[in-house]
Amino acid sequence: MNKNELKKVVKERIYNQKAAIQNVKWDEVQKMAKQFFDDHFPVEAEKASVKALFHMDEWQRHFRKEFGSTRDMHGMGNAMSYINNSQDATFNLVRGALKLASSGTDPLTSISHYWLRESPLKNDFLELCAEVKAKFHDSMSDLNKLEFELLSVISAAKSAKVAHEQLEELGITLDVPEAKKVQSNLPAVVKLSVDPKLFNKDVAKEQ
Repeated sequence: MNKNELKKVVKERIYNQKAAIQNVKWDEVQKMAKQFFDDHFPVEAEKASVKALFHMDEWQRHFRKEFGSTRDMHGMGNAMSYINNSQDATFNLVRGALKLASSGTDPLTSISHYWLRESPLKNDFLELCAEVKAKFHDSMSDLNKLEFELLSVISAAKSAKVAHEQLEELGITLDVPEAKKVQSNLPAVVKLSVDPKLFNKDVAKEQ
């Protein structure tokens, strides 16, 4: 195995790690949004919306009974639809903000999420956003940085065998039998700026 082939192994592993993160990203964001919504959506607000719907439905039935027409009920129907959709709309706001965070964007900078600035849940939610950002966006960024550093180590090495030994010293696990049995007394290798576990771990299982 030569150095170019070793680089190919590293690039493929980085690509697979990124793909694994992307594959679980949206499902995880959906779950985290739902958990936050379930934990923080005011129970009393839900009860009030149910009560409001009941009274509006009663009003509609009396209106139809007295006037025998639904001609002027369009506004009432819109109001009922608004109440029915209020929880979905709130959940969608939460999920949308988390999606932005997972891509590295601060939701507070988005015009669609100015509500966050005045929300009493702001601190709790921004804490969750930071968690989402670290789990997805920062991991992808770290993988890019890790790829550059590992390829630099390989390029600077005298041979693929030497490069493989240096990568192992840095904590990188590669199943490349041809590159093993390296000479001893190799030069010291600089440390990586990214945790090598990001390269070695099974992202699909740990996310």
